[in-house]
Amino acid sequence: MKITSEIVKKVADTARITLSDKEIEKFVPQFEEIMGLFSQLASIKETGSEYSIKTINQLRTDTEEECLSQEEVFSNTKNHEMGFFKGPKIK
Repeated sequence: MKITSEIVKKVADTARITLSDKEIEKFVPQFEEIMGLFSQLASIKETGSEYSIKTINQLRTDTEEECLSQEEVFSNTKNHEMGFFKGPKIK
């Protein structure tokens, strides 16, 4: 994947980070290196190997409890509208 300054700008905007043009140009080769490493990982054949991590299914008992009212849920935020939380817009 070819990384351009536009891709770096989009990532920075999504993360709400302001970068100067100099910083953007600095990150382009770093992003390309990272993507190259992911490409190498994707090409590794993983047949015949066993997982070194064992998973344990530890679920809590599902118990019914009283729910909070909408007033209680929204009592500590001003970012709500029509019964929903409001989040910032993503460009």
